[in-house]
Amino acid sequence: MPAIPMPAARSFSWVTERPVTPAGDGATRDLTATPLDGLGGDGMFAHFRPLFDGTLIANVELGAERAAHLVESGLADVVAFGRPFIANPDLPARLATGAPLADIDWTTVYASGARGYTDYPALAAV
Repeated sequence: MPAIPMPAARSFSWVTERPVTPAGDGATRDLTATPLDGLGGDGMFAHFRPLFDGTLIANVELGAERAAHLVESGLADVVAFGRPFIANPDLPARLATGAPLADIDWTTVYASGARGYTDYPALAAV
C-alpha cells in the first residue's frame, strides 16, 4: 500500500478511522476503495505515527486494554473517551476496576427530551 502523504508543514491535526458498522450508532464510514482501505484497527495509528511528529490522540472504539496498548506501544501519545462517557458517567472508575460498560441508547442521543445523557446510572447504583 502506498504511503498517504502528510502536509509539508505538518499542520495535519486530525485523522479519524471509523469502521463500517450497523446504521444508527454514528460510526458508518466505509473506507473500502480509499487510500485508507486496510488500515482498520491499529493500522491507522501504525501508518500515521511515523509520519506525524505531533501529539497523536486515539479516540475511536477504545476500551481500557486497547487504550493502554496504544499508549504503551507508542502508537498514540494520549487516549480520549467520548461516546462511552454518554452511558457511563463514572467511566474512569469502570475502566480502572474492569467493570462492565453500559450500552448507549442511540435513540436518545441528540434527541429532544429528558432521556439520555444524564439518566444513565452510576456503577454504584447498578
